[in-house]
This record gives sequence, C-alpha cells and structure tokens, in this order.
Amino acid sequence: MRHISILSIRHVSIITVIATFLAFTGFLVFIFAKDTEYFAMLAYQHEQEARAGIIGAAVANALERGDFEGLKRVVDSVRPAIFSSSDPDILSLSITGDDGEVFVRVTPPQDTGLPRDRGGSPRTKQISTPLRGHDGRPLGRLDMVISFQKVDERILSKKTRSIVIAVLLCAAFVSVLIYLFQKNITNPVSRLSEAVAMQASRAVPPSYIPFLSRRDEIGTLARVFHETFTDLARANEDLEKSRQHLQAIMDNSPAVVTVKDREGRFLFVNRMFERLFGVRDEDIRGRSVHDIFPAETARHVLATDMSVFDGRKAREFEEIVPVGEKTYHFLSVKFVLPGPDDLPHAICTISTDITRWKRDSEEKYRLELQLKQAQKLESIGQLAGGIAHDFNNMLTGIIGFSSIALRHLEKDHPARPRIESVIKTGERAAGLTQQLLAFSRKQMLRMEVININDTVMNMGKMLNRIIGDNVSLEIRTSPSVRPIRADATQIDQIIMNLAVNARDAMPEGGRLLIKTDSVHFDEQDMSRVQEIGLTPGDYVVLSVRDTGEGMTPEVRAKIFEPFFTTKGPGKGTGLGLSTVYGIVKQHGGAIEVESSPGEGTVFYLYFPVTDETPPKEKEVDRGLLDEETLRGSERIMIVDDESLVLDMARITLESLGYRVMTASDGMEAHRLLEKTGGLLDLLITDILMPGLGGPELAREVRAMIPSVRIIFITGYAGTSLPAGMDGWQQDALLQKPLTPAGLATVVRKVLDGETGPDRLP
Repeated sequence: MRHISILSIRHVSIITVIATFLAFTGFLVFIFAKDTEYFAMLAYQHEQEARAGIIGAAVANALERGDFEGLKRVVDSVRPAIFSSSDPDILSLSITGDDGEVFVRVTPPQDTGLPRDRGGSPRTKQISTPLRGHDGRPLGRLDMVISFQKVDERILSKKTRSIVIAVLLCAAFVSVLIYLFQKNITNPVSRLSEAVAMQASRAVPPSYIPFLSRRDEIGTLARVFHETFTDLARANEDLEKSRQHLQAIMDNSPAVVTVKDREGRFLFVNRMFERLFGVRDEDIRGRSVHDIFPAETARHVLATDMSVFDGRKAREFEEIVPVGEKTYHFLSVKFVLPGPDDLPHAICTISTDITRWKRDSEEKYRLELQLKQAQKLESIGQLAGGIAHDFNNMLTGIIGFSSIALRHLEKDHPARPRIESVIKTGERAAGLTQQLLAFSRKQMLRMEVININDTVMNMGKMLNRIIGDNVSLEIRTSPSVRPIRADATQIDQIIMNLAVNARDAMPEGGRLLIKTDSVHFDEQDMSRVQEIGLTPGDYVVLSVRDTGEGMTPEVRAKIFEPFFTTKGPGKGTGLGLSTVYGIVKQHGGAIEVESSPGEGTVFYLYFPVTDETPPKEKEVDRGLLDEETLRGSERIMIVDDESLVLDMARITLESLGYRVMTASDGMEAHRLLEKTGGLLDLLITDILMPGLGGPELAREVRAMIPSVRIIFITGYAGTSLPAGMDGWQQDALLQKPLTPAGLATVVRKVLDGETGPDRLP
C-alpha cells in the first residue's frame, strides 16, 4: 500500500524552528512587559507627584492668605480619593507647618478595608512637597502616601492574559508538534526499527521493510535498510553456499583435517578424522590429544604443534599414528590460524595418509635391491656357468682319458693308483662345477616327484657324521606334506650346505632342528607372498633352525651373495648359501631367513606342491663299461666344439666297435653327412656351439634321416632345448663331464630304443 505523507521531517524541522522562535519571542515579550510595568509605575509616580504639587500649591496659597476655608476646600477635594475603595491612589495626606507641627492629617476610616500603613511595602511611596509662599518663604510641607495597587492590578490583569495566551499558544504548538513528530517521525521510525530488528534476526525477508515508497528521509532510510539487508541476505546466501562448499570439501576430503589450540585441545575435526578414530566432532571438541593418541604419539604431535606456533610458518612433518591394530603414516602440513589480535590463535593440521605410498616405496626399494642382487647374481652366474661349461669339457678329457688309460693297465700296475687318484680328483672337481651350475641355476636338474620327508630322513644318518657329537640333531616331518617335483640330489645338497653352516655357527655345540610342514598362501597374504617372491597357492616348507651365534642385519642382507663368507681364510668358499639360493629358485621356490645376534638362525625353504604321485623306488643302472653288452656297429656322428670331448668319445665308442665320425660344428657335420650319403644311426651333439647349435642341427638331421637317434650333451642346459623335448630329455641328455661308461651305456640304450621318443618333433 502506497503511503502518502503530509509532512516530511524537513517540514517538521521547520515547524519546530518556528515554534522555538515564537517561544523565544514570547520570552522577549515577557521581558519587555516587565520593562513596561516599570515605566507604568514610574509614570504613575510622576503623575501623583504632579498631583501632590498641585495640591501643595493650593494649600500654600490658602496658608499664605490665611484662608482656612480655602484650605478646607482643598483638603475636602482630596478626601474622595482617600476614601474611595475603587481608586485608593492616596492612602494618607498630612500638612505640617514650618515649625514641624502637623495641623492637618487625612486618613481613611478603619472600616474601609484599605491598608493603613504601607510604609514598608515596595508598592507604596511617600511624596513630600515643600510649601512656599509667593516670595519663597517656607510655609511647611505636604506629605502624601500614594498606593500602586491600582497599577499593579491593571498590570497583573494584562500579564495574566498574556501568560494564558502564551501558555495556550505553546500548548497548541507543542501538541501539534508532538502529533507531527508522532505521526511523521516517531511511529515510522518505530515501525522501521521493528522491521530492521526482525530482518536482523532473519524472521522476515528484506521486502518486509516499510516506507520504501516515501520520498522523505524515512523513505530514504528505509530504502538504505532494504538495500543493505538485500545485499546482506545475498552475502549471507553466498556465505552459506561457501560454508556448505567448504564443509563438503572438509567432509569429503581424503585428508584428515584438525584445528587445535595451543594446549592441544581439539576445536574442529573433519569427517575423515571421525571415521578414522571413531569419534564425532561435537564429542571431541575441547578434548586433548592425550585423550585420543598414545602418550608417545601425543607428545610428538604437541612438540610439532609448538614448533609451528613458535615459528609461525607452515611446516611439513611425517607422523606415525597407531589406530587400533593398524599403524598409519601421515604427511602433515601444519600452519597457524591468527586471531582478532593477529596473534596465533590455533593451529590447523592437514594430514595425508601415505601408508600405502610408504609401503610401496619400501617395497620398491626392496625390489630395487632384489633387482640389483639378481643382476649381480645373473652376471656372476653367467661367468660361473661359462666357467663350469669349459671346466666340464676339460674334466671330460681328464676323467675320460684317465678311465681309458685305466682300462689298459693291469690291476697290479704301479701307475693304476695314481690314475685312479686323477679320476677321483676329476670327480671332485665335477662336484665343484655342479655347485657353480647350481649357483648360476644352469645345471640340468633331474626333476622327479619326491616326498621331501623321505629325502630328509635319508640325510639324517649322513648329517650325524658331518655335524659332530656336540650338535644335537632333531628331525620333525609332517605327515601332511604333499609331493613336490624336485631333483633329489639337489635337495640333498641344500640340506647338506645348511647343516654345515649351522655346525660352523655352533662351535661350542648346540641344537639343529630340521622340520617339514605345509603352508597355504591366499589373496590375503599377497603382500607377504610378493615379498618373498611367490604366488598364492600350496607349498611345502623345509625349515633348518640352529641355536648358533646368529647374524646381524648387515650380514643377513649379504648371505646369498657369491663368495661372501664370515668364516676365516681357508674355511669357506662363500658359495654354499649362493648354491642353496640358486637351487631353490631353480625349483620355483623361495627362501626366507630369520636371525639376530645370539638368537640363532632359521632358514625357511618353500617348494610348490604337485598333484602327481611319487614313483616307486627303482635301481639305478650306473652303466659299467661291459664290452660284451655295450658293443655295437652302428654309425655314430659326434659333434662338439671341444676337441677333448670329441677324442674321448670317439676312442670310447670306436673301442666298442661303433663307426664314429666327429665334427667340430654343425656346418662340418653337414658336409660329412653329404659325403656319407646320409647314412647315420645316432647323432651325439653338444647343445651350445658356435654357429649352428645342437637343437637346430638335430632338426635338420632328423629332416634328412627320419630314423636317426639323437643324444644331447651339455656342460649346462639352461632353457636351450627346443619346445616339445621335455618328455625324453632326462634319458637323451648327458651332463658333462662325460665318462666312458656313462657314454657307452646311454648310447646302447638309445640305439636299442630303451629311452627317448621314436622321433623328434
């Protein structure tokens, strides 16, 4: 509804000024009236003095003539003025002679009601007029007391009328003024104040502000309030949106956000903190860090808080906070929040969970170390494998030719023991090459399904002789262990090496426990499985525990490095644990070590299980060189890049009646076959040769001669065999160093069809 105002504040102000001016004018009039009263009284006094002079002149004239009748007439003329109650101007009249004797005194009677003695009244006055004759002779004096009552009454009447009129006018002006103020100022301001108060409490919208259509100061003020509250409402809406946005950020932030005071009391925590620590924001406010964190963690948090308070600079800290059974790693950024006085009031902490990153970093560091170790082992393994390959070739010549020479000596020949010693030494050297190949993981394993319990129990008697009487050996086997695919000889080598190391770690005696057990790793164990280099599944665990000196972490980190040893000079090669490591890895397993100084050492060896059944134990034919059973006349080609191997094999087989051709590489073998017209019964070839390798040569020869038999020989096999040969490689593959008996036995079996497939793929 449009409000039309008659008067504005400006108009009311003008009226107020006018009223004030009129009141001031009335005051001046009042002051002027006072002056008018004074002048009226003064005029009245002069009038009475003139009157007294006239009366005195008449009295003096009568006295000078001695006319007492005339004097009486004069006095009688004055008497009405004295006795008049309506005009009591003269209160008394007396005539005194020059001798001082009063001979005439006129006063009003007692019952006139007029004042008789007003000498002390400021409203009466005595007028004395000297009486003189015509010649100036003094005749006496005339005393007349006059009254101002009549003048006072007239003045009072006028003053009363003026006061009444002024009061009425002022009352009218004040009433009008009050009405105008009430209507145009007080009421609008009151309504505006109520509207502002309601708007300030957000009880009504900004449009509730009244008087917006007024064109005076009230309207201007109302519009200012309306615009102010509209802007304030918009600002509050924006602020609320910002608060909600900030609250959403806080509630959905993956980081933990807290605000604490200098004493470590919580002022605010976000939802991530609530979820992590299981406490609500309203419940934790005012509580200290000591109520939430363990004592050591709380002291660390407070120490970092105080360092930020004192430095007044944002800083980063890595904090470790245990929460239940878990331990979290946080990267915390802390900065101060200033108060109204610009002094540090609180500290805000934004903590990012870096537990996974920390674990991944540690895992990455561990994997990098493993990679470096693997690269180091691979490099040394390549060297060791190459050395073992060449060494086996030389041992083939040493052992082979010694065996051939021994066949031609009589049993009582004095050189026979020496040649036998050469053969034994060669066999010992062959054992060393096997360790090198195991370390380099390039020896050819004779994999078969075994029960590790049987292997451990078979090693028991030998271990008792090796470890000595001052070491107590205990073997515990679990009936629940499943079979594994392994080279039993290599498993024996592992147990032997670990037992010897345990014995050396207990020079004053102790206890050695060898134990077998089963373990299953599932997806929940993924972190541990990956750490030790396995995959989830079922495994057999072979553990070897001693009560020896133990190892420091520094030593434990290097024990699988080749040629690393803590034993004195001449007491160890440094290849024992490297060999164990290589054998375990070659079997697809893993190895763990637990040790600390003075607490002994335990090795855990994990081997994957198999669902196959171990075969029944059978006798192994060592293939003694029996010329009657091993003789033959078949055509054999031997291909090897080592002349010692070629000569030893050729001599051995030719002595048994075979027709032998030798070639130093694949190309030479091709040329020989072309010369002979492709007549060949058996091909014996090294796997690794310059140029055309053994598997490639075998394929080409089989393509030319489908019925040919093939035997591979190698110093180490690795993974060089072509795909599809795994089914016969254990009987059709000879591991160097070769012996005459072993070579002749395998040749005869292959030619007789007792081993290997009918043809190559």
